[in-house]
Amino acid sequence: MKKAIIWFCWGTRFIEEAAVSARSTAAIEADRFLVTDAEGAAAAKDMTEFTSIIRIGLVHRNNLEKSRLIDVLPAGYETFLFLDTDTRIVGDVSLGFDKAQRHGIAMAPAPNYNLAEFFGFGEIMIRLGVRPVDQIMYNSGVIFFHLTPAVRRVLERWRDLCKEVGAKLDFRRDQPFLTLAMEQLGFVPYALSPLYNYRSLGEYAVGNIRLWHSHFTPPSDVNVFANAWPARRFSDGKRLSSDADEPPRPPQGMLRLTLYQFMQRQTKTAARSIAADAIEIQRARGNRAANDFLMERIGIRGSPDNNEPYFAEALHFHLGLLYAHAQEPERMATHLRLSCSMPTGEDDELFSDHLNVARVLRVRQTAAVKRGIPPILIACMPRSASATLTHTLGRALDCPVMHLSAGQFPGYFLVPSWLDMFLEGGAITQDHFAANAFNLGVLRDRGPLDLFVLARDPRAAARSQVHYLARDEGRLDQSPSERIEHECTAHFIPWLQNWIDCAKRPDLSFRVHWLTFREVCANPAAVLREISTVLSDRHAAMRPYLACQSLEEVRVHFETGNDAAWRGEVDTATRARLWAACTPEIRSLLDLEP
Repeated sequence: MKKAIIWFCWGTRFIEEAAVSARSTAAIEADRFLVTDAEGAAAAKDMTEFTSIIRIGLVHRNNLEKSRLIDVLPAGYETFLFLDTDTRIVGDVSLGFDKAQRHGIAMAPAPNYNLAEFFGFGEIMIRLGVRPVDQIMYNSGVIFFHLTPAVRRVLERWRDLCKEVGAKLDFRRDQPFLTLAMEQLGFVPYALSPLYNYRSLGEYAVGNIRLWHSHFTPPSDVNVFANAWPARRFSDGKRLSSDADEPPRPPQGMLRLTLYQFMQRQTKTAARSIAADAIEIQRARGNRAANDFLMERIGIRGSPDNNEPYFAEALHFHLGLLYAHAQEPERMATHLRLSCSMPTGEDDELFSDHLNVARVLRVRQTAAVKRGIPPILIACMPRSASATLTHTLGRALDCPVMHLSAGQFPGYFLVPSWLDMFLEGGAITQDHFAANAFNLGVLRDRGPLDLFVLARDPRAAARSQVHYLARDEGRLDQSPSERIEHECTAHFIPWLQNWIDCAKRPDLSFRVHWLTFREVCANPAAVLREISTVLSDRHAAMRPYLACQSLEEVRVHFETGNDAAWRGEVDTATRARLWAACTPEIRSLLDLEP
């Protein structure tokens, strides 16, 4: 497959820049062509960086010239890479050629990726009969392409749009017209990551930058990093310092959701079987092969750019999650301890995401420990405004919110190694762990503790849970009334009653303190005062909050907070059964009505 790399410039201003770009492509087996006018050709005639110089007459004398690419391509080549002169290849870009060979065109989105919002281009779209609905825009400074008939039509349409629309309207930017050409022709390119066209405009770099696109020279540490996330950022060629004040959300969020959904789908038997298969592969072929097996089952392709110890920890981490979902907490605890992982703020993340976000949380936790903030351990009933409460408290106390358990409701199990790190102080839990035998044993072994339990009317919480789950499940085998009754009686009432029973046990070393959904909704500052009253005797840093009168609320996963909505969604008989299922202790604790 013969390859050609093309640069386009005019005059002498960017000739040397094109030569520097060409030198950065030395590792690629390809011929190199500079397309330029007479002045540029004269300036470049002795340069050895280019295989050949293609001399042209200028038509537009601005960036619209780039759209004439189809008219100047050298003959005898199948695959091309077009590069702006201010690009540098700083890593392996073979993926771009491979995807161009398969899909026709491979490009990365522009940092300003919204086609309609690119310098008012939406008005031009409307003129041409294309409805602006926030279509993505690709960056035309790096184009891998294989010259099929379909690709030729795209490049010809690009040229014609620039000539017939761009030039006439004095819109001198070629880039949106290339995306518009693909939009009009229904051509879908392969979307490369921003690492293949990194603009140094402050955007995230998650992993190795492959192609640097900036008039600023890439810094010497452009690809120096211990972990891909938290991401590096560069602006004007300078590396920006990371901001550890708030934990970043992984851009691999879709991957995390894929893992979460995979775990939620596993039966206990299936989770045990997958874990057993992975362990057998580990014994026969090592940690990397076993971890790759798990990733393939999930539907995720892992990075090969790590060593065997990394894959050992990743394997233990993913096995720990599987055993949590298999309801085998002892095995879960062992594997998660061996993963050397720390607590983070989400459930069922990929090891790479969990690892990097946990490190950011650890920085905040350590800072809060130095200020004397104690650990605030809260077992939260799901759908009880727990995320809103804990994140509100986290902002007030300037400390992170953590999850300390693995599994799924109602079978969440505390991870002992995570709990130990949390108990150093400086953090709050937003967690749904139950008062099961394993968790109570873990808590008892840690000595005297103050544990807060956040509770809500289980009927209202069950109704909220049904609506929450329906967004993903779409289950049609039960009516809403039946599902609410099942969630309430099978999950929410037992969860709450078990904590009530636990609070009465004299043999446990920890003390249970109650918080309620109604208090959270009515006055979160009062909740902070309650917590501070319990903790301030042993932790002086909590004393200033004894007089707290108001808090800036941080709403997370909170909609209406309507505690009576369930009544309109169940029939009279179900309502009576739910009331009967609520024990006298639950009714008294939450001041419930039938």
